Amino acid sequence: MLAAGALRMHYQPMVRLADNQIAGFEALARLRDDAGGLQLPASFMPALGAAD
Repeated sequence: MLAAGALRMHYQPMVRLADNQIAGFEALARLRDDAGGLQLPASFMPALGAAD
């Protein structure tokens, strides 16, 4: 799974509500499936700890 390069990082800005300025970024892990869709972490994180 990881060796195939299917895991992708996406970055989302964190906006400070007081002044509407970008305060930082959050990294989000996403897995691209065989059909090209993105899977949420809850669907693939348990499999990362499993033996192949």
